[in-house]
Amino acid sequence: MKQRCLRISLIAFVSFLLMIATFIIIVFSRSVEHSLRDDYGSGSCPKFDIDQEDALQDQLKESKERSGLMHCYCVQQFDDKGYDVRNIEFSNGNHYCNDWVVKYSLNNAMIWGVVFMISLINVYLKVILRIISVHERRHDKTDLVISNTFKMFFVQFFNTAIIILIVNANIKFMPSWSPIFNGEYKDFTTDWYRQIGVSIILTMLFGIFSPHLANSMFWIAGAFFRWKDRYFTCNKKRTKQLFQADYEQMYMGPELLFEYRYSTMLTTVYVSLMFGTGMPILYSIAFFAFFMSYWVDKWTLLRIYQTPPRYDKDLNKTVREWINLAVILHFLFSFWMFSNSIIFGTRQDTIFGINIRSTTEDIDEDYPWLHMGDRVAQYHVVIYLLAFGMFIIIFILKSFVFKAINKIYSTCTRSKTDHLIGFFEDESKVFSNNYFECLQKNEYQNLSRNLRQDKRRLKKFKASLNTEEGKNREDFSQEDRGHIDWLIQRLRTKRKDAEVAYKHKDEDGTKIIDPSYDIRDLKPYKFYINKLKKDMLSKYAEVRND
Repeated sequence: MKQRCLRISLIAFVSFLLMIATFIIIVFSRSVEHSLRDDYGSGSCPKFDIDQEDALQDQLKESKERSGLMHCYCVQQFDDKGYDVRNIEFSNGNHYCNDWVVKYSLNNAMIWGVVFMISLINVYLKVILRIISVHERRHDKTDLVISNTFKMFFVQFFNTAIIILIVNANIKFMPSWSPIFNGEYKDFTTDWYRQIGVSIILTMLFGIFSPHLANSMFWIAGAFFRWKDRYFTCNKKRTKQLFQADYEQMYMGPELLFEYRYSTMLTTVYVSLMFGTGMPILYSIAFFAFFMSYWVDKWTLLRIYQTPPRYDKDLNKTVREWINLAVILHFLFSFWMFSNSIIFGTRQDTIFGINIRSTTEDIDEDYPWLHMGDRVAQYHVVIYLLAFGMFIIIFILKSFVFKAINKIYSTCTRSKTDHLIGFFEDESKVFSNNYFECLQKNEYQNLSRNLRQDKRRLKKFKASLNTEEGKNREDFSQEDRGHIDWLIQRLRTKRKDAEVAYKHKDEDGTKIIDPSYDIRDLKPYKFYINKLKKDMLSKYAEVRND
């Protein structure tokens, strides 16, 4: 058990190091946005034209006192003149819009750059995690796929939603040097949806196509290697392979990796339910992502991929259980978004007759989570909480109460024979393909007791042979007597082995060779086959040279 925990901790540490790249990219993007805001201001611009002199006077103020007129002026001029806005000269001889174009273009490029880099990092993280997860040494392929699925889901969800959220959030108590929870946004404000929300939407849009683009690249690479194996000709009968198995493997196609599909599906569900209340377009994006994934996977499974292994039901069952947990995350973020009176306006008086501060100035100056009572007391929030409470009650009744009543009723009404059949069916579900999980304490005790009794009988029989009557027995030679000593020692060794097996049954690192039952996955088989191939290739090269 300690060995497995150590391996899992090491893999988690490597995953954390890989996620730091996403963190650095988002922090750099935020610094570029802050630089543009400090120099020229940003935010919503008025519909009327900004005068050049007014923009200049606003720009000459301190950075904290600027209202962003220079930013709005350059935006309006950029819409009319394009990149010629860089040539605009102000009355003091400076070209403010020239520097503004550089920072504004870099800021917009960073929005797309963050989206692209997050998607690219997610793809490479999946590949790396799949490679290093083999060292966990799971019992079988199903356990390995489940482990890979949730590691990939965690890092992908963390990169897509969590990092960008904690970097830009502000919770008041963090020091100024902290890179997290020290951002610009105290709540889900309009600016948050305009800046951070757009990045999340673009990342999800790119996520519709990025998994299939990566798979298509692997398919193109496989087609190229097959073409290379044919000496860059179209004759499929030509090949460099000496073994039939290698030739078939080259044309068989890649393996369908379920962990990639399930982790992407979980990320789509969680991100959509997490931010979908404030950005309903995420639900449409999730629909198109699942629609495309269904048809692309169906076509590639029939045309390109190998027949996948037969995993057991634990994989689907575990993924469904994790999807159910997304409802809790949806409730928490939906409550916080709905209770923001700036976005979802409400009347001054609440359902409890309490006056709330609904003006933007009052709420922006303070931290909204300090006024939880004002947020909960709004009409639409109370209705939302009541609806969610009814959902929880119905879920509990359906999952536990009704299920228990149905089982009690079926147990009381069915016959004794049916009851026995049902009993044995339920008992059969506890068996596993892992021997050490099935090794129970009573089974170990029976095994140990039998070995102890056999050893005791042999010792008693050996003692009888050492008597005067036993020494005169002609049917037992000296060799047979020595064999009895060997049997006693063998039984003692077997009993010690059983004790060690039961004591360390969770430490499977010394017992699990490979999470596969295919002989081609066994290391000794791979070693001797590769050695045989190398010898045959060397002899084949000698024959060709002669």
